Amino acid sequence: MSFCWCSLEHIVSRISEARSIVNNRLRGIDPLLLIIGAIGGTLFYIEVVQRLISYAFSHLRHLPVVKAKIDEKLASAKKEIHDTIHKHDTDKVFVSDIPDEGLSMNAVLELARKYEMYGKFDIYNGRVSGAVYTDCSQDHITLLEKIYSKYAYSNPLHPDVFPGVRKMEAETIRMVLNLYNAPAESSGSLTTGGTESIIMACLACRNRAIQMGVRCPVIAAILCSMRIRHVPVDENNRVNLRLMEKAIDKEVCMKELNTTMSIEEAQQDGKEKNISKDKPVDTFIQNLKKQSEKCLVTEK
Repeated sequence: MSFCWCSLEHIVSRISEARSIVNNRLRGIDPLLLIIGAIGGTLFYIEVVQRLISYAFSHLRHLPVVKAKIDEKLASAKKEIHDTIHKHDTDKVFVSDIPDEGLSMNAVLELARKYEMYGKFDIYNGRVSGAVYTDCSQDHITLLEKIYSKYAYSNPLHPDVFPGVRKMEAETIRMVLNLYNAPAESSGSLTTGGTESIIMACLACRNRAIQMGVRCPVIAAILCSMRIRHVPVDENNRVNLRLMEKAIDKEVCMKELNTTMSIEEAQQDGKEKNISKDKPVDTFIQNLKKQSEKCLVTEK
């Protein structure tokens, strides 16, 4: 025990001597320059270390043992993806070249009918939640056919050429904003699908956070250089509001409400924290249902 104590005293003494030497050497330097140099040196060190780690891993991947393991995992993933994509394709015949002569209308329709038969899910009776959001009625299909025939060659990127398309988009956006009681100065945009809309929303939240001085915002998407922070849910998939509130700090730029919770509570929590909320389809349906109920009450 006394040996360990002596060794500790020796180490402390050495550290104290080194500290005195460094202080004497730096005594004549402006403290502000020391602060700037320390910060700059730290940032430079972090950048250099990250580059060295990336460089080391890039070369480590080429080692025979490591490369063989990576190739094995990639081959397994490739096979799984291939089997999943093509499991319903019975003939495995692909049209990979533009035909020398155009196909007849009947030939194109027959090919479309054949491809339609690949699907095995009961989409017309509400058995594909999260993929189809309509009852697939014949009246709706007829309406879509007529609308598509009028606007099949329109291009929303040219509102001066197709002003009607621009107006329909603006009206649709305003309808959705009104469902969420958005302020009059709010705006939005239409995307080609749900994934693009999520990425655009994340990008907007990230840009807003950067404007507020947050260098690496907390959200959920590595695609946008952000971090994810999880909040646990109970057996009924209800989020714990107390834990969620605790998880939200000044670096959080957005919260994902893809769980069961009170919309009013979530909105209030977001207002207090001054962050954006991503509302999934279920909240849209809830608001639409409330709006429909109001209309029914008014009609009665």
